[in-house]
Amino acid sequence: MYSRRDFSKLALAGLPLSMALAEIDSKISGVQIGVQSYSFRDRSLDAAIQAMVQDGIGECELFSPHIEPPTPRPQRADGAPAPDPAARAAARTAAREELRKWRLNVPMDDIKAVRKEIRRRRNPALRH
Repeated sequence: MYSRRDFSKLALAGLPLSMALAEIDSKISGVQIGVQSYSFRDRSLDAAIQAMVQDGIGECELFSPHIEPPTPRPQRADGAPAPDPAARAAARTAAREELRKWRLNVPMDDIKAVRKEIRRRRNPALRH
């Protein structure tokens, strides 16, 4: 048998777990509140999702650099930025073309996997 004090401790200990297993509902007065992942641009996608979960945000629009391959910056052989404007322009053109090819060929399953991970993290009770 538990005393009222023991029962209260058990009930309070279970509260964070029940909150952690509940789906995030970021509606305020019927309006769905979300965030653009640009707000977390200084973090990886995984860290951005974790921050959204910690902030109680249930919806997001992805900032493209979170899912696109990184854009290379033109550099000299010693690693310093390329000073030649023509070389920088050529490198930008090549990088844009590579990104265009990626966008045209990325499997939608890759994008769906990001969506699935966000949903799973938003609702830990989901196991699929």
